[in-house]
Amino acid sequence: MHKAIFRPMFSYLRYSTIASAIGMLTSYVAAWLMLPAELGRFGVLLSIFFLIGPLVSLSAESLIVLKKTEMPGNEYVEYRRRLLSLLVFSALILTIVLIVAYEANIVSQIWYAALPLLAALRTLSSLTSMEFVVEGESRLYGIFLIIAAGITLAMTFACLIMIGATAQVRLVTLIICEVMVISLRYRGSYGFLIPGVPRFAELREIMAFGGPLVISTIPAWFFNEADKYYIAKRLGLLSAGSYVAACTVAGAMQLFNQALVNSLTPRIYQLLSSVTGAEGIEAVRKELQHILIVGSAILVLLGGVFSLVAFVVGAQLLPQRYAVAVPLMPYALFALVFNGIYRIIAIPIEFFRLTKTKTLMIVLAGGAAFAIYQTGFPVFGAVTAPAGVIAGYGILALSLYIIVSVRIGPLLLARYRSNA
Repeated sequence: MHKAIFRPMFSYLRYSTIASAIGMLTSYVAAWLMLPAELGRFGVLLSIFFLIGPLVSLSAESLIVLKKTEMPGNEYVEYRRRLLSLLVFSALILTIVLIVAYEANIVSQIWYAALPLLAALRTLSSLTSMEFVVEGESRLYGIFLIIAAGITLAMTFACLIMIGATAQVRLVTLIICEVMVISLRYRGSYGFLIPGVPRFAELREIMAFGGPLVISTIPAWFFNEADKYYIAKRLGLLSAGSYVAACTVAGAMQLFNQALVNSLTPRIYQLLSSVTGAEGIEAVRKELQHILIVGSAILVLLGGVFSLVAFVVGAQLLPQRYAVAVPLMPYALFALVFNGIYRIIAIPIEFFRLTKTKTLMIVLAGGAAFAIYQTGFPVFGAVTAPAGVIAGYGILALSLYIIVSVRIGPLLLARYRSNA
């Protein structure tokens, strides 16, 4: 069983490590070229982007991956094309809404209107990566991960130098990079990118699956990206820029999170699909529990190692104007550790499509993070921002683990009987 976990994990880690190094270099380029206030402004844009993304994608990515495992190749391609039309439509509607909101002085920046386009492109890129994972194509996944990181590095450096080191320029650069990577991925087969006519039954299924997740976007925002918004609101854009710098250094942890989730998802799906009788349910439950605990322990260990490295060399990784970011790096790292733990525990939750249960727990976690943001800044200062993230993901991971432990038996039994 350990080989089933570690062998694919190391395969993904091999490529993720290279992409992580390139991504960190991109962050350093931005930090060296951008002033803290501009970096803080960019962090706020990304914070709002988190709210826009699920509205564009309808939070249906996991459902689409499940369809990839259930449908023959040609049927899946047509299903995917029909999904693309939904992405185009939702992005267009949200863009119009944000333009009108800007004209009505409801939002402060016209650049918010560019976020739906970026969200649609990111969804398409993410879908491509997830397809590689489902197909077990770790090499193709790694190649495109590295290509995407390399393009982003080159374009970030060129655009910030030649056009200007502003938040707006970096946002446009991200959009251009996504277009370039997608064009490269589908070179010679652009038929995959031609939207199809959506079917009502499929739209209803997507809304039933993703609707609760879209609704949960607001409470989830509090322990995902609201930290940047609140630190900018309470302590100013300069402090927000320093915090974003700390998060960019800590961001390498996210790629390790992704590598572990990518390696565990096929294994957990296979395990939960392998029950052939009521007598095997207990064995599956124990193995699933072992996988979740081992995966979480790996992330905690990595977070501890990275925190020590950050204490030792963190000051050398950023310009002097970001010196105040160094003490925040360990907190930012463990915010991502808890994010990774949650993502591992959420795999069986998504397998059984317990989206309503997940939504309720997200509301609970978001409430805890919101309470910390509202009360913590006067006492703890900038540490309040990552503390809200850690508390939110910690509560979410623990609650979902309890739910999985309690309900795994009945869920597996119901699945076995329905397939019998």
